[in-house]
Amino acid sequence: IKGAEIIAIGAAQGFSWTVTIDAGSKDGIERDMTVLNGEGLVGRVSTVGPDTATVVLANDPDFTVGTRLEKTGEFGFATGQGDRAMSVQMLNGKAKINPGDRLVTFGSRGNKPFVPGVPIGEVVKVDP
Repeated sequence: IKGAEIIAIGAAQGFSWTVTIDAGSKDGIERDMTVLNGEGLVGRVSTVGPDTATVVLANDPDFTVGTRLEKTGEFGFATGQGDRAMSVQMLNGKAKINPGDRLVTFGSRGNKPFVPGVPIGEVVKVDP
């Protein structure tokens, strides 16, 4: 885990929701690393320079992450919706989902771009 501070906010590399952090390749930051804070998933590193990196935020409409319901283990995908809550599509259309259920990252091969088990959030509404 590497610590970093946000030094700029704004669109970059075709994404609408990005931030620039004050850590780069000199600090061991690599493309597609998971970015998190004390509460959970923030996004993923999209580009890296020697001293800075650009992070695509999880709420970007082009951001999708594999998810797992913490309680049942059901899998799905969460997609950013800008100013709105993320949209989640479960692979099993009959999965039992309730408001308050916690979602965590499913993980990726080689842990890039996502390490498993990082909190994503809680279900706030279930559409039929």
